[in-house]
Amino acid sequence: MREPAPDRPSRKRRVLRAVAVALAIVAGAEVLYLAAGNLLLSTPLVPALLNRKPEKRLVTWKRAWTVVPGRIHADGLALRVQNRPAQWLLSFDRATLDVDVPALATRRFHVVALRGDGVSLRLRRRLDTRPEARLDPELLPPIPGLDDPPEPPPEALYDRPEGPGWRVDLDGVAVGVREVWIDHRRLRGEGRLTGSLSIRARSSVAMEDARLRLAAATLEVAGRPVAEGLDADLSARFDEFDPTAHRGRAKVRFLSGSLTLRGRVVDLGRLTARPRGEAGPRWLALGGKGALALRAGLDRGVVDPGSRLRIADARLSVDALGHRAEGRGRLIASVREAADGGDDGEESPDAGAPVRVLARLDGFSVRAPGGDSPHLRGSGLALAIRSGPLDLAGPPPAAEIRIALPESEITDLARYDAYLPAGSGLALTGGEGRVRGGLTYSTAEGTGSAVLDLAIDAAAGRYRDLPLSGDLLLALRVPRFEPNSRLYDLAGTRLELSAVRAGDGDGGWWGRFRVPDGGLDLGGGGLAATFAGRARDSGPVVALFAARHPALGWFEELLTVEDLEVSGRLRAADEALAIEDLSIANGKLAIRGRLRLAEGNHRGVYFARLGSLTAAVAADGEEREWKLRGAEEWFEQRARELP
Repeated sequence: MREPAPDRPSRKRRVLRAVAVALAIVAGAEVLYLAAGNLLLSTPLVPALLNRKPEKRLVTWKRAWTVVPGRIHADGLALRVQNRPAQWLLSFDRATLDVDVPALATRRFHVVALRGDGVSLRLRRRLDTRPEARLDPELLPPIPGLDDPPEPPPEALYDRPEGPGWRVDLDGVAVGVREVWIDHRRLRGEGRLTGSLSIRARSSVAMEDARLRLAAATLEVAGRPVAEGLDADLSARFDEFDPTAHRGRAKVRFLSGSLTLRGRVVDLGRLTARPRGEAGPRWLALGGKGALALRAGLDRGVVDPGSRLRIADARLSVDALGHRAEGRGRLIASVREAADGGDDGEESPDAGAPVRVLARLDGFSVRAPGGDSPHLRGSGLALAIRSGPLDLAGPPPAAEIRIALPESEITDLARYDAYLPAGSGLALTGGEGRVRGGLTYSTAEGTGSAVLDLAIDAAAGRYRDLPLSGDLLLALRVPRFEPNSRLYDLAGTRLELSAVRAGDGDGGWWGRFRVPDGGLDLGGGGLAATFAGRARDSGPVVALFAARHPALGWFEELLTVEDLEVSGRLRAADEALAIEDLSIANGKLAIRGRLRLAEGNHRGVYFARLGSLTAAVAADGEEREWKLRGAEEWFEQRARELP
């Protein structure tokens, strides 16, 4: 006999009752989660658990809440970290984190997705870990609650923990960025950052598929804008590495990526300035502003071939050895395979160098230190730099620097008067001419060489109240210079004077001189050089005798002996000019002398021989002391007494 079928409405009620119970359990669990989760986020309990070592790590927020289990919303979220090398602060205006809660039991903080906006990263390397940097603390990013340097430092407060640390995995990062401020460099703008990050405490760091895109950003260095209107697209990857084993720039060995950047440079000098202590020529600097375009790649710390920087429509400046050249031009930097030649039709410093930089000023002017107006004008000044591969994880590569000065116009010789010792009584008052030259420098050796050819027509000057004029050719040769020690070898330099007129003279005097040995020490030693050459006659030296002894009519014959050999030693320092071991000779004529021009005064002692006739004279300003008997011995003694 068959049993009666169950009542369908009863079964339906049981199912509905079971569903209701399940929903009630879920709702109860949700209510319990909401109550417990939001209570924990709004009380000091969670901050106390997270911030047991606030001097090392501090997490704060203004307001936090949760609705969906594992999803946390926070306003004003901030993470502050301080370790031995640095202090940094990561803050969000708003953030949403999807946290893998069960993973916390395995000491893993896994954020499945991180979204937010108003992100700011501020990082400053601790001043007590790099005293050589000498950065102004006022220009470093402020980090509330941390002194720099810290006192006491966190490493003195806490022992280094033993055993495995926490693992932090940030996946699905997609946040809006407004500021990245590292030491004295600050990037501000509207951007978007995506990617993932993995950190194992005291063990390893890795970053994958990070991408930062910025629009209309501004880059500041030491509080002043250096680039504006920047549109950037940066992709980066950090291969896994141990941060405790790789410090400083060694971390860059694990970095690869690419960067595309467009905008406008407004202060190239600050943008390219080297930090204190970093290798490189301090005597050379680039400045200016212009339109910027950059395309670069990085492969484990080495800049990729094909990377290229261009600054066009630019107003550039080149500071070299204390002088500044300014003008319209362009700057190109490129990285190519070592065997590549050419540079897409652009001029290239060297076809065999992987890294090449060329700055060219189509029209330029040159000013001396502190000069109000230029003393040189021209077109086509070129600065070229070549080096080996650019490895950002290592020291800067050795480079060769060349500067080519095309034939240019000297606008006023009087602007070179500052190069003469101030107390010598000599002055340059005018003249125009031409100059050309070049310079080569090796950063590996710290030395260079230079040439400069200068021609002046109708140069004008004076010695005290005596007007001077003539034509001048100077072939300046510097076979070696050491800018760091400010030493310059002048061996091989030549000077030619012609059509020289002193006062009402005939204007036909000439002299041709060379420097077999000599140097310039701008560190305080001044100029010291030997010279040798030929001159038309002894007129300029005899003129220094001024008033002549009435018994020495034969002195007039000194002026008639021509084509003389001249030699001596020249010193210029301490606002004085001195000539030692002066010798003028030809056959029966011999003149020896030693003189010093300082404080607008002439002091000297001279000996003259014409055949069997001799005389000596000492000069001190307008005063003269003559010696006819024992003239040569008297001269030797007085010459030793002259400072």
